Amino acid sequence: MVNMRQVGSIYPNVAAILVTITLLAWIGLESIVTEGQRGSLSLVDGYRAQAMERINALNACYNDTRSWCDVNSMAEYGVTSVNAANSLFVSQVPQGEDLLLTVQVPTEVMARAFSRFVVNPVVNGNQVTFLVEPPTRSHYLVDSIQRWQDNEFNRNRLEQSIDMAGNDVPNINEAEAVTGRFDSIESRALETQTFNVTERLLLGPNAIEDNGSQLSFVSDSLAMNGDLYSRNDVSLNGNDIRGIENISSAVLGVQSLRSERGNLTRSSGRSVNYQNSRFGDVESNSMTTNSMMARSLVSESIDVSALGSDVRANSATITELSFTQGQGTSWLLGNVQTNSLSSDSSIIGIATGQRLSLTGFIDGISIVSGSGQIGEADVRGTYSGADFYAQEDFFTDTSSVNTNFNRLGINGGLIKSHGSLIEKSKSDIAIAQGISNDNRDRIAVNRGDILRNSNQIDVNQSESDINYQAIAQSKRNIESANVLSSANERERQNNSNNIASNATSIGVNAFNISGNNNDVAQTGDMISDAFDLVGQNSQRVTSNRSLIATNTTRISSNRTALDTNSASILDTQDRVSLAFDNARNNSSQIVVNRDAIASNRNTMSNNAVLINQNEGNISSVRLDLNDAADELGLWQERLDDCMYDTMYCIPQDPSANITCSDCEQSAMRTDFTATVSGVVSQCRQGCNYSWVVTGDISVSSGCTSGVVGQSGSASVSCVVVKRGLTAQQRATGQVSLVVQNAHYGARSASDVIATDFFNSTPLGDRPSVRTSCSDCYQVASQSSFSSTTYATVGNCLQGCSYTWSRNAGGQVCSSGTLPPGNEAHFLTCEVTGTLQAGEVERNGVTIRVTNSQYPTILVNSSQTIYWENSSQLDPFSDLLSGCSIFTTYQTPVSESFCAQTIPVGGFSGRGTVIFSVGDRLSADGTRYEFSNPADWQIFFQPNAATCSGLGLTCSQTIFVNSSLQGYRIYNARPQITHIPTGRTLSYDTNPQAVIVVQ
Repeated sequence: MVNMRQVGSIYPNVAAILVTITLLAWIGLESIVTEGQRGSLSLVDGYRAQAMERINALNACYNDTRSWCDVNSMAEYGVTSVNAANSLFVSQVPQGEDLLLTVQVPTEVMARAFSRFVVNPVVNGNQVTFLVEPPTRSHYLVDSIQRWQDNEFNRNRLEQSIDMAGNDVPNINEAEAVTGRFDSIESRALETQTFNVTERLLLGPNAIEDNGSQLSFVSDSLAMNGDLYSRNDVSLNGNDIRGIENISSAVLGVQSLRSERGNLTRSSGRSVNYQNSRFGDVESNSMTTNSMMARSLVSESIDVSALGSDVRANSATITELSFTQGQGTSWLLGNVQTNSLSSDSSIIGIATGQRLSLTGFIDGISIVSGSGQIGEADVRGTYSGADFYAQEDFFTDTSSVNTNFNRLGINGGLIKSHGSLIEKSKSDIAIAQGISNDNRDRIAVNRGDILRNSNQIDVNQSESDINYQAIAQSKRNIESANVLSSANERERQNNSNNIASNATSIGVNAFNISGNNNDVAQTGDMISDAFDLVGQNSQRVTSNRSLIATNTTRISSNRTALDTNSASILDTQDRVSLAFDNARNNSSQIVVNRDAIASNRNTMSNNAVLINQNEGNISSVRLDLNDAADELGLWQERLDDCMYDTMYCIPQDPSANITCSDCEQSAMRTDFTATVSGVVSQCRQGCNYSWVVTGDISVSSGCTSGVVGQSGSASVSCVVVKRGLTAQQRATGQVSLVVQNAHYGARSASDVIATDFFNSTPLGDRPSVRTSCSDCYQVASQSSFSSTTYATVGNCLQGCSYTWSRNAGGQVCSSGTLPPGNEAHFLTCEVTGTLQAGEVERNGVTIRVTNSQYPTILVNSSQTIYWENSSQLDPFSDLLSGCSIFTTYQTPVSESFCAQTIPVGGFSGRGTVIFSVGDRLSADGTRYEFSNPADWQIFFQPNAATCSGLGLTCSQTIFVNSSLQGYRIYNARPQITHIPTGRTLSYDTNPQAVIVVQ
């Protein structure tokens, strides 16, 4: 027999199993959580970068506009379109002078991690709210620099000089200083009390020079609005006087004088030829002069001891010019070839030199240098050279050499430092996968054990029910026997005579009853044993069922026997007495049996309680195991999802693929552009990508780095450019797209494509063109304007053709051709125009010079034209003032004066005179009216006027007496105000109306 206490040994095993399962689950969970945390930190870092980009843009916008920009304006301050439309930023709400930003990240843990990067954050679930203060609150701006008016004026007071290192100070409204020293001053308007000029004053293309005791006006013409007076003689040094209408002089001495019309008292000179006071040509075998100005000069030889401070020629052909020293404030040169050129300020079309040393500022469209020392260069086009050296850094509009180098070092260090973490992550994932497989097998075993235990409990319960029913049946049989005994007692009294004759039968019955009692006792023992066996060993239940079935059969036989005995007792009365004794004995035995059955019942009840307790314990254990299995199943599902569905737990190598349809180009042009398209994919853990451009090409647009989300992909592009390729020149380069796994940095991919640009222009000579314009900027109170553009064209070794064009259309000059050669050609183009008062014209003149043999080799040069008629618009120029008369006769409105003649004896009575002002005639022809009455106000003045009052018209009632000859005058003095300009015009006696009777 098995001891019941042995059953309890299963509980420590179950507890151990639960602890083991929980520990393994925690290990797997910790491994997964660790990997998840790493991924979360990477995402938080990306969110931080987006937030910093947004904050920097907001500060930049605030500095410009003094207000916070909305999301749509972020692109102007460096925010990418991806960041502007990102759902990271939930709201952007002004709060007083501050800006309240709210961001939303996937989890609350990530929100707390993100909050460490912002000032005074408030975390609410997965949202973080923080304030962005105006940049003007910084200590530097508040305490050190005064940008807006306040009482702390000492913040702008300096105790030492400021060296701007050649940089600009733009947007100065007003500057106060004791002394200002400038190399050059450019000003649209200059006001000064005293203007001291030590050498010369430039006025556009003209100049006023101080030559010691003389003041020279350097100009093609000198115009005087009034009279010109001179206290001493006027010496023209042999130059001409043109456009003189009348000369009044006591003495006029010339060598030769020819005139179609004129009165000369005395004229002496060698030769003076002129027509209409203008000289056509001047021919001389020899000319000696200290100063000469000529529009066109042709000479075989010019000898000068020194060039003056300014040499100008609108048209000059010089075969060779040599001089020891040339000095000038302004030199305009088309082509310079020299071994050494030193200048503080020069404008040079083309300069070829062995060495260029400039201490000032270089501002050019294109600079090509083999070797040079340059303090500062602002190149809006291209800069090319054999080598480029910079002491500090090299900046472009989109990058910095130092910044790019530092970023490469930082990224390389990060990749190396994360190498061990990447390998450890691989190992942790493999261990977690093995533990998960073991847990899955153990859960399957536990489920089978639980199922078998549950089935065994059901079997035990069924066997217990059967035993209990058998015992209950035995009890009912015994109670039936007791009933039969009471019946035998009654029968004994009635059948005493039959007792003796039935003695033998009663003995037999007694023997049978005794056997029955023994069987009942044996049955009780067997039942007791059966209950013990049920509690100790479930395997004996089957045996107990067999014994109980046997006892049930015997009880049934006993019942049959009792029924037979009862029938015998009823039939035989004389057996009653003996039956009564036997029944009494049977009753005692039944009592004993009943007590035994009661004891057996209690034992069975106790056994049933124990069975229920065991069943409850087993159920509790089964529930705990089920909970553990569910929890492990949940983690198994998560791990399965991570491993087999999303496969985030499985590292993936990213993919980079780029294409380009125009990376190989051959054309007759100088500039080339190509667009490289790329696709970033296989980003299971997310991707970081960047572009690398090397070789002769540079970035034009795009080519920015970016981030691709988990399991996402992206289409990216990079536009590269090469400018300034000369004829038959080739430029090559490479464009690479580098993609890196955002979580496993060692996993990366890249794709590269080569570029090849070739300028197929034939090796012809490129013409040189330089243009200038002396009167292209004019602001004057006049309606007619004209400007002349001068062009110097050279290097036409294969011949050239040229065309003039006006940028905005209009009058153009004639085209032409130039013969082959290296000499310079001087061309002019004069354009004219008419402007209304206040009208402005912005135009330009362009000359295009083309190589005659190679038409694809061409050069354009332009001059901008700005004309402005500074005359004010006269709002009264179109006004009409008049009157009309209404009597029996009607005189329509007429300007300034109206009259009506009435015959004597004709109409007599009342009439009306209407005085009116306007810019058009009314529909009925009776008055003048304004097309826009709201812009005008008219007051008819009462002084010396017959009609007065406020209004656009003035009506006066008149009385006509045709019996008296004569006339009568009526007038008005309108004062007209143009409301938009505030200008006022008054008429004294205009208009007038006259009534004549004759």
